[in-house]
Amino acid sequence: MRGDRTLDLSTEPASLPPGRTPGKPSGGPLILVLLAVLVAFLVFGALVLGASRSAPDPETPVSRVSAVNEDTGSGLGDRIVLADTAPARRKVLLGRDGLDAGEGIYLTPCFWVHMFWMRFPIDAAYLDGDGRVLAMSRGLKPWRIGPLVWRADGVLELPEGTLARTGAEKGHRIVFSGGSTPKA
Repeated sequence: MRGDRTLDLSTEPASLPPGRTPGKPSGGPLILVLLAVLVAFLVFGALVLGASRSAPDPETPVSRVSAVNEDTGSGLGDRIVLADTAPARRKVLLGRDGLDAGEGIYLTPCFWVHMFWMRFPIDAAYLDGDGRVLAMSRGLKPWRIGPLVWRADGVLELPEGTLARTGAEKGHRIVFSGGSTPKA
């Protein structure tokens, strides 16, 4: 009698799509959540980018310094914007079409950079409090993320190719006008 009671598991229930097995999650809700986050991210970025294209705020003072690689003697830039306040950070690279030779941004405090909504690649040098290069991102392209360098005090953003042209290497010391490193 037992032989009469067999259960046939060779076919899938009609309610499951082809290729799915019972108990396997579909991932549908996760995809919808990720899509919603992406849309929110893009909308926020458009708002920020639109605000950054406006004329620079004359009330926001901008400090400019020069940067030199002490180990090679090469100048990295003579028009480096010191972005050490919230208003200065909002006016950095967003909305620009590029950096000219000699231009750059020194973000401090900073230990990580992203290239969301950027239009051009850059070089980035992650510096400690003494101006020593801890890490570098050469040719960091738009819509990419640079490395997270926890020990960094600041990030020097330069036109693409500047770090290679000046022979900058990890461990080199970057000095800013006045012979020091701008502190946060």
